[in-house]
Amino acid sequence: YRLFPSNIHTGYSTISKREDRLGQYHDMWNKHVRTVMQEYAQEHHVALDEVFLDFQVQQGWAPLCQFLGITKEEQHPACPHHDNKETVAVPFPHINDKQAYARILKSMSLFGYIWTILLFFMGYCVLQWCKQKFSVHKKKKNKENNKPKQS
Repeated sequence: YRLFPSNIHTGYSTISKREDRLGQYHDMWNKHVRTVMQEYAQEHHVALDEVFLDFQVQQGWAPLCQFLGITKEEQHPACPHHDNKETVAVPFPHINDKQAYARILKSMSLFGYIWTILLFFMGYCVLQWCKQKFSVHKKKKNKENNKPKQS
């Protein structure tokens, strides 16, 4: 499954065509990255596996720790994937799941709506206050001008 957040031109008539196009872009990008990393490895006379990790998040801790050269026996804090019976292995973090993102987006939208309504209400109150303040001032001026002059 590919997740490549982007807004593709709506000229692609169906969602599946857009997803296919996104998949193509994703594959082209991955191909470019692999090519660049292969060239780097050739220039510096190192094995590609030493400088490039082809990783999918679903794989969890094991490939990351292996790439970093940390074994399960070391119990290094950077790689909490050990399977010791006395301690529970730390699960791989999944903070970017769709449901959490949707909840965050909804709460931010709600906050935006409330903030907008609050700003409009405050603006309305300020306008009413100014209107009242200046109309009272104008009435006082009119009363002073309409008073008969005493000689």
